[in-house]
Amino acid sequence: MLGYVDHLQLRDQSKAVMKALVLGDRSDIDAHLQEEYAKAGAVHLLAISGLHVGVLMIILQSLFGYLIPLHKYRRWLLFLTVISSLWCYAFLTGLSPSVLRAVTMFSFLSFSNVMHRPGLPMQQLWLSLLFLMLIQPSLVYEVGFQLSYAAVFGILWVMPKFQSLNRSKWVVIQKGLDLLVLGCVAQLSTLPLSLYYFHQFPALFWISNLAIVPSLGLILGGCLIGLAISRWEFIAAYYGRIIDQMLHAMNTLIAYVAKQESFLFTNIPFDAIDAFLLAMIVVLVFFTILKFRLAVVYLLVILSFGFHYSVKHTPFHDDEFIVFHSYKNTLIGIKEGEKVTFLYDESKTMNQKIIDDYTLQRQINKQNFQTIPLGLQWGDNQLLIVDENRFYDFPSLLGSIVIVRNSPKVYLGHLIQRLQPKAIVADGSNFKNYIDQWKKTCKSNGIPFYDTSKEGAFILNL
Repeated sequence: MLGYVDHLQLRDQSKAVMKALVLGDRSDIDAHLQEEYAKAGAVHLLAISGLHVGVLMIILQSLFGYLIPLHKYRRWLLFLTVISSLWCYAFLTGLSPSVLRAVTMFSFLSFSNVMHRPGLPMQQLWLSLLFLMLIQPSLVYEVGFQLSYAAVFGILWVMPKFQSLNRSKWVVIQKGLDLLVLGCVAQLSTLPLSLYYFHQFPALFWISNLAIVPSLGLILGGCLIGLAISRWEFIAAYYGRIIDQMLHAMNTLIAYVAKQESFLFTNIPFDAIDAFLLAMIVVLVFFTILKFRLAVVYLLVILSFGFHYSVKHTPFHDDEFIVFHSYKNTLIGIKEGEKVTFLYDESKTMNQKIIDDYTLQRQINKQNFQTIPLGLQWGDNQLLIVDENRFYDFPSLLGSIVIVRNSPKVYLGHLIQRLQPKAIVADGSNFKNYIDQWKKTCKSNGIPFYDTSKEGAFILNL
């Protein structure tokens, strides 16, 4: 089927998005397009998730609802037919973790629709979660798994309350309001996890979701039909124009929303304590929506003050000297208050991700960059940096901390004899066999040895 996709004559970006939407294949999506979807708060559209499987389930239920005749077991026949089709689709897409998770979740939720028992959807959600964790316990650590269940949990818990309120006589207006509320509930449910893992918040997420989600069934169904008829080149060429226009319009909308950078809040410092406090606030907000209680409101106010304090005050007040583990490179940081100086090897490319993660976690306001010196003073500690130049015979550096980088051909036993260092640190720029030999030498001489590849960053606090 994939071999005939070119018969649809789609634009490159349209074809890439179509493969991502239908088959979960994002290999053809360029970094710029993926970044635009992330900024617009719609990156979940590029991976087959619960949204796609839910839309597909609705399409299948509508299709088979017309095909299956009236019968006393019609509900069960419809359930088995739809679920079987969903699992066939899961195997077709390669049974990726996100697809397996979504199909399992909706298999259980679909069963609750057959039973017609109140409260059963929430029970089935928990059963699907337990079922997946029994099969693969490590799923609980996956970001996608956490986000999916947080969103569905919030929707199943809160949406019935909104749907029980006064309904508009205008169907279009009511559907639009339902989608807006649905998007807000899902976004609020996943907000603590999103800020903790991604440190950003797209404030215009509701625009892209309100415009795209209602038409996702049409787009997804159209793409599936396009794949089915792509074998016949003449028909596919004409039908492909329709699909191309739909996908191009979606990409254009996403690009427009992504350009409104003033509504994209990035580099938000957010740690585990912040995420926990915000999650408690979200739960209390949902409790208040379901049933107003004054005690819950008091608790919500107290938690809000605690959350505000936690966000505004960083736990990393100490100044620190840090040797990062940067593969095949050397990167050293000197933090003083809310500013940091990075020492780097100008002959090599800096690992920007390490720098970004560190400045975000420590809430750094100012960065400076300097080349790596031979030595420096940090508090009461003298630090000597030994590289391929192999300069270390300085009597004044007796008892210093030695940082070894770039695999220098140095006899470490002689260095230890001359300097009697407090410790020797080897970073990620050194060869592994060199590090292993240095570790043995240090052990035989009773000198502490620190390997950043095994023990992580080396940190000295004042």
